[in-house]
Amino acid sequence: MRLCRCLILAFFAVFTANSHVLAALDGELQAMDRVLPSAPQLRLAEALFAEANYPAAAIEARMVMRGAKDAYVVGKARLIRALAELRREDRIAVAAEQAVSTLEELWNPDAAPADGATEPAALAELRAFAAYELGRYRMSLRKGGADALPPLAYAFLKTRNTTLFQLAGCSLHFLFEENDELAEAHADLADQVAFALSGWSTSVWTLANPRTVRQRHQQARPALVSLPARGLIAFYRSQVRPAIGGRCALEPSCSEYFLQASKKHGLLGIPLIADRFAREPAVTQAAEVLVERPDGSLRIADPVDNHDFWFTEFP
Repeated sequence: MRLCRCLILAFFAVFTANSHVLAALDGELQAMDRVLPSAPQLRLAEALFAEANYPAAAIEARMVMRGAKDAYVVGKARLIRALAELRREDRIAVAAEQAVSTLEELWNPDAAPADGATEPAALAELRAFAAYELGRYRMSLRKGGADALPPLAYAFLKTRNTTLFQLAGCSLHFLFEENDELAEAHADLADQVAFALSGWSTSVWTLANPRTVRQRHQQARPALVSLPARGLIAFYRSQVRPAIGGRCALEPSCSEYFLQASKKHGLLGIPLIADRFAREPAVTQAAEVLVERPDGSLRIADPVDNHDFWFTEFP
């Protein structure tokens, strides 16, 4: 059986040997991936956003918002939708205004717990990241930068994530460089930023530099070989699954498995999901490794990494 699977997969590999190269993103990793925890319901929206397919990311995030109940999932879906709308080349003024309002609502320091109270770590970082993105957007408007300072300072001072701390700090550094009066008026904050600058990576400087943000977004393009998979999964999740319910006993689910396989190996995701369907009854019956989902239900672990050995083992 193992030999048969290897031969089938090798046959597809002959025709799509370079698909994994095409599927890889040319641009840098999105800052959001480095700061905020992922959520199973948002994997497709996150993948679309990371590949700069902003119209599709906004649609997928909106669909998640309609059905999600978890505060973090809803908040991150709102964040993805807002950022996708702001990054669209064909954005319209009304959508951009709504997106900015969403960022302001997600940040809203007045809604943060009072001193002594605690906020879940994921929600706290979501608030800080929304503040960072709001500050970056306000910086891009080139209106002096005074209105960009409060959200950027909030992100810099409140986050516990190293990447967001550095990104917000670099943004403040550029802001103070462009506005000497602002730096003098907030000398203590400017000193903290200057003190923290040493050792920050080139990638962080590039992500934070206002002059390179638009260029980076224009260069990023969706991986074409994963478009069919993303389209099929989006249709299934929005039209089919609500009617029949979740039936997959494996983790990740078959739709998520197909998405991960296509993102990782491009067109080879097709034989990989076919292989998953063929193995599913036996894997379900064996139930060797159980994993608990956030809702308390149990599923049987069957990750992509356990079944793409051929990709690295074949000469």
